[in-house]
Amino acid sequence: MQNQNSSFRWPEQLSFIVWPGAAESVKTWTSVFSADTGIQINIVAESDIVKRFRGVKYGTFDFTAGFGNETSQMLSGNKEFVYRDSGPFPVRIIWSWSRSASGFYVRADSGIRRPQDIKPGTRIADMRPFLSSIRIVEALLAWAGLGMNDVTWVPVKSTKEAAEGVLAGKIDLSFGVPSSAPVLEAAKSPQGIDWIELNRDKDPEGAKRFKKLYPLVNFGPMPASSPASSAGKWLTEGINYLVGRREHSASFVYSFVKWLDANYPRYKDLHPDNQSRNLETLVRGLSFTYIPVHEGLIAYLKEKGLWTDFHERRNQANNALVERYCEAYQKAVEAADARHMTISPDNAEWVKFWQDYRKQAGLPGFRIFDSLTEE
Repeated sequence: MQNQNSSFRWPEQLSFIVWPGAAESVKTWTSVFSADTGIQINIVAESDIVKRFRGVKYGTFDFTAGFGNETSQMLSGNKEFVYRDSGPFPVRIIWSWSRSASGFYVRADSGIRRPQDIKPGTRIADMRPFLSSIRIVEALLAWAGLGMNDVTWVPVKSTKEAAEGVLAGKIDLSFGVPSSAPVLEAAKSPQGIDWIELNRDKDPEGAKRFKKLYPLVNFGPMPASSPASSAGKWLTEGINYLVGRREHSASFVYSFVKWLDANYPRYKDLHPDNQSRNLETLVRGLSFTYIPVHEGLIAYLKEKGLWTDFHERRNQANNALVERYCEAYQKAVEAADARHMTISPDNAEWVKFWQDYRKQAGLPGFRIFDSLTEE
């Protein structure tokens, strides 16, 4: 597929809907793209994830960011994604968005370096009142062979307070993001911090227990470009994507990603977030993802010799599961309408009806795979 033919034309404009903190980074690389192509770029900042996906679903916007946990919630019709117009739709990966990491840190002089070092009574920062992904802490304890009641929970009101507690010796470990401000500050302190190594290769059984409870992450060593405290350490890893609709034309997506790949050296240093918007990060993520890939991107990857039979089989399976969810959700809405239910996350009757419908349909949950060959 070539973009040099007479039939291809760039669209007049493209629109992005992203969370407020991402708007500036998107502006940096799209300004280069706009200068090359003449396309008008519209960027809207929106904090509501339901509105972001809904905007893409109905074509009001072309693209948004697809993070692992949020995208799975949308595709599963979970939590806030159970309005009539905000359920699953056939989203597609367009390009890489970012590479994120999180994990569990301790004070540098701590004796806790592996999940197995966590023992009954270990003091853990209690972020349950404000941490949306609290199951990740439960998963760590499962790796250690412990339950939620086996440890001591230390109440904290913020990630900053958690970091201060770790440094003061009042807390043994805390969940954290290496690049977050409180963690970066803690790493600079005289006490310093270190990370619990989530090395899947050294303890595959423990990692399986972790992923059974929290299937939306993978494990891997952090690159040298990571904050110093975490570089080279095994943490949870997430590859996130620029996503759009299945209905985008293949020729447009092919041309778009070809530009993104060829021009990466021009925009990568314009903003720190651009560092992972490259082919290398994308290809790594495609080994693990549950999100289907757009046919235009597939065409480009085939041209580069990067699309294998393993990719094709995984993508077909991913696509089939997404289609099953889309069909089931639509049928559930129609069945709920016949019963005069209000389709809203505020209606417990509807939420239970959809959950039961999903179970009866035998729909498995979405998960991050360990490798491209995993069934």
